[in-house]
Amino acid sequence: MLPSISAAIGNFSPQREIWQGAIAIHALPRFYVAIEYLHHHYSVLFPQDLWIGQVAFFLNVVENLALIILSFFTSSKFYAVHEKAFITFIVGSEMYMVLTCILQRRYKKQSRVSYKWKKRFLVTNMVCILVAVYFFMRHNSLCEPYVYTLFALSEYIVVLSNMAFHLTAYFDFENKDLVVYKHGVALTEIIFGYIASHLIVIVFVNGLPDVPDSAGLSHIQYVSDFTLYLPHGVTNATKLPKQNNPTD
Repeated sequence: MLPSISAAIGNFSPQREIWQGAIAIHALPRFYVAIEYLHHHYSVLFPQDLWIGQVAFFLNVVENLALIILSFFTSSKFYAVHEKAFITFIVGSEMYMVLTCILQRRYKKQSRVSYKWKKRFLVTNMVCILVAVYFFMRHNSLCEPYVYTLFALSEYIVVLSNMAFHLTAYFDFENKDLVVYKHGVALTEIIFGYIASHLIVIVFVNGLPDVPDSAGLSHIQYVSDFTLYLPHGVTNATKLPKQNNPTD
């Protein structure tokens, strides 16, 4: 009744093109998140544990590369490549998720909510992998009705729990905002009245002042009640100025 994910994304159109398009669109953001997690680990881990964060970064990159390969080298046309990429993805993702949970136990300041949900999704993922392997072997040996559907269902839950695990990045970066501007991207973080970033930020509260073009400020985005402006070429952090509404 249910096709496996490999069959669904490899044998049927437009499912195949939709899946490949989605993978292509979010491939670069996934690598960027991996880099930001590496920076995050440098700030929250003790020096003796930094090597674990580097290994986790490597596994995250391997997982992303394997996902791209298995998505574009479909099982119907490139079975050998697809099979190896799928195995690499499963092994890499499992090792990454286990290592990430170990890392969170070693943080200087633990995020209980993030760790709790990561652990739940990891357990769900591992159990469903074992269940999927069991149903796959049973299907190949006995070819019973509906067993392959149960395998496919288990495979879907494996993928969904992996996606949910990565979504817990929300809890790890909940105080940060991704700023996109013409020179690139940056994460800003508000900490005790300061914006910690690679870029200086001027913040105006509850109002948008008239800023001349000659001021060299680029209007980037709204974040809650804040309007962010980025001066070009400045690289140190600045204290948040307390501003009244310029329209008052």
